Amino acid sequence: MDAVEHIEGILENIILRLPVESIISCKAVSRNWYGLISRPEFLKLQLSWSKSDLIYLIFPRDEDSDIVTEVHLMEDFVATSEIMLPGFENLCSPRVICSVNGLICCTIDVSPSALIHYEIRICNPITREVLVLPKGCPSAKDPSVGLAFNGDNSEYKIYHFFYDPCDNHCECEIYSSETGSWRGIGTVSEFPMVNLCSPNSADHIFVSGKLYWLMSSKEDTETPVSILSVSYNEQFSTINLPYEVTAWSFLIDLEGSLSLVCVDETEIGVDIWVLEDHETSRWSLQGSGELDLENLAYFDSVVAIKREVFFIIRDLFHTSHYRVYDLDLQAWRTLTFPRYEGYSPVAFPFVKSLLPCKYQV
Repeated sequence: MDAVEHIEGILENIILRLPVESIISCKAVSRNWYGLISRPEFLKLQLSWSKSDLIYLIFPRDEDSDIVTEVHLMEDFVATSEIMLPGFENLCSPRVICSVNGLICCTIDVSPSALIHYEIRICNPITREVLVLPKGCPSAKDPSVGLAFNGDNSEYKIYHFFYDPCDNHCECEIYSSETGSWRGIGTVSEFPMVNLCSPNSADHIFVSGKLYWLMSSKEDTETPVSILSVSYNEQFSTINLPYEVTAWSFLIDLEGSLSLVCVDETEIGVDIWVLEDHETSRWSLQGSGELDLENLAYFDSVVAIKREVFFIIRDLFHTSHYRVYDLDLQAWRTLTFPRYEGYSPVAFPFVKSLLPCKYQV
């Protein structure tokens, strides 16, 4: 038995070093290889191994069409592959809201009436698996959805904040991949804000086991005043912002730390902060720069890999601009993507993983 386990351990280490696409092909070699690669322990190791090779996933929203059937993978800002999304051929205006541990979460507005109803899909672009979640509660106003994982394991939760159609109170329900169903947790005092300055990108971020949303006041719904923090075990708390920020504020994951990107009132200056202490809301300024752009309309994406922050910005003339801010050099560089002319692309940090959309014991 020890010899067999030793050989399996060697084989496992060899397979882990292969590209994820090759690992998928290895499942067809034999029943033993299929069983090895399908084990939850292997999936966890593969995810941990791949996290050092983050790339960008681009969701290419066509400005002239409501149909999006593919995503693009980009390494070092060069597109390397196009992946068709199964079952997306007839979906109207799908929206990718986040990418976590190799799974992407998509929402589709299927509202039959004045109430807002989202169909939520979980998809692994690498394995091409798609899971359509059971229906959640309708909302009287724009809802908010977030995806959280239990470490590197395959179990996850979907947080769905919505306004009760009967009394207009803010409520939250949680989908668990382990049970495959929704569970309401009742009225909540805090509701994530809708970022009108970035309508197409994620309105939340998942960092080191916690979900974060910007929150606004009831008097000014466009400017954030604090951050809502939600842990995987459903603990809610708030974090103070480093100073009075503008509506042009965005949350990012900077090397495993919650970070805040703020564009000042001149729409030129950019500050990048990192949260040093959750309990005291202590922040440190990591970098400052000036955007050489005018007539800003939207930020389609503000995301980061390692020490580089990637901005996709649209101006009032519907032209997209691509900028990268290097925190080590404290300098900007400009990128061009001719293939995305006529598109409004949205970017997400992405890791190639084999995690299933449907929880496996």
